[in-house]
Amino acid sequence: MTMKNTRRDFLKKTALMAASAMPIVAGMSTITTRAFASTLTEANDFNFVFFRVQGGMDSGLGLHPWTGSFSQHAPEDLYLTYQDSEVMRNISGTQISLGPSAHSLAPFVNNMAVVRGMYMGGNDLGHPFAIQHMSSGRASEIAPHMTAYFGSKLSDPSRFVVTNTAIQRGTVESFPVILTQALKKMGNINDFQTSSSLDLYQNSDLALNRYLNLLKQKDKMVKFSEILNNQKRSGGEIQDETVALASLAAGLARVVQIDLIDQTHDLDSHSSHVSHKGYQAMRWERIAAFLKGLTDNNLMQKTLVVVMTEFNRSPGRNFNDGTDHNYTDNAVALFGRNINGGKVIGDHKLYTRAQNFSDSIWAGSFLNYQTGAVADVGGVVKLQASETVNLPKDVDLIRPTDLWATVANSISPDIVKNLAPESRQIPGLFKR
Repeated sequence: MTMKNTRRDFLKKTALMAASAMPIVAGMSTITTRAFASTLTEANDFNFVFFRVQGGMDSGLGLHPWTGSFSQHAPEDLYLTYQDSEVMRNISGTQISLGPSAHSLAPFVNNMAVVRGMYMGGNDLGHPFAIQHMSSGRASEIAPHMTAYFGSKLSDPSRFVVTNTAIQRGTVESFPVILTQALKKMGNINDFQTSSSLDLYQNSDLALNRYLNLLKQKDKMVKFSEILNNQKRSGGEIQDETVALASLAAGLARVVQIDLIDQTHDLDSHSSHVSHKGYQAMRWERIAAFLKGLTDNNLMQKTLVVVMTEFNRSPGRNFNDGTDHNYTDNAVALFGRNINGGKVIGDHKLYTRAQNFSDSIWAGSFLNYQTGAVADVGGVVKLQASETVNLPKDVDLIRPTDLWATVANSISPDIVKNLAPESRQIPGLFKR
């Protein structure tokens, strides 16, 4: 009951913020933060892409498959819908193993790193809070998304941030945004000059200026149209990430944020978990197609791609043959620019009802931030019981703020000062 009230309160607060015209969509506020403008120049020509896979992916089916005994635990503690033979282990000699839903990522393991065991929080506060937490690295309801920081410095009137969702900007400097819905209308080069995207923006003046900027870039639009049409799936709808790929390849964008939401194949049903294997595979296949597009257009080495979901799913089966939210563990995939390819950082541990838990959980292991080694100090159990945890020096959980501090530091150290002061650099994630 407490959990439901907390989530309801959070949703109520976010509704009040929207009603009071908080600057949620990029480009709508005039308050700025100029912390790292001088450090990013044309010499640092790179792209940033953030996929937010909403609904709560099950990392056991993808980025962190179970490799222990498949028969040791009851389904209420460990509910697996695949066999041991379906796990691809240490692909191409790397540290990366993939569950049955994520086999499509195998061609990219040499340009891929995985962070496992990320601690999202001790309580289930619901999807909106978790999405905000993973997007900003902070628990604050109004913290700017990290995409906003990158968008404000890597974009200009001729290069947009491309997105299919709102990007919470807060105090971050304004940047130009165009929606994938608008760009889809411009896929036919013969028609794009008569297409209108004005209804897709809250501010018609901003929309008009951005639309006119597009019209001035006919060469880019020709290339955009060509790439978009080459990437189309026969007979299928143009995906938002396909539009984003064409935008990056044509030079219309350097920053992208895409939400992967498919309500027809909902990941958060809490029932019929057997369907998750196929549903998650659809998401990973879309991401793999995007990565192939980056490779085909010689963009992989200049593009950093981060893929995250708002939380992991519980390992045990519930009363509806499904799984529930698991906040004490998560897994993130990173691809491309300066990534230490084939690397896996962090781990998790299975805690069962036999260890005095009401339901079994995955719990992220602690990490030694000097050595990068997993430190199994059992602290998550104490945290869940609200006990004080005394940790060895340099040992802590991996949290979203640490991931974003590490990503930001790989681009510009100045960005890190906008995150929580206790943020740590995850060792070994990026090449030196």
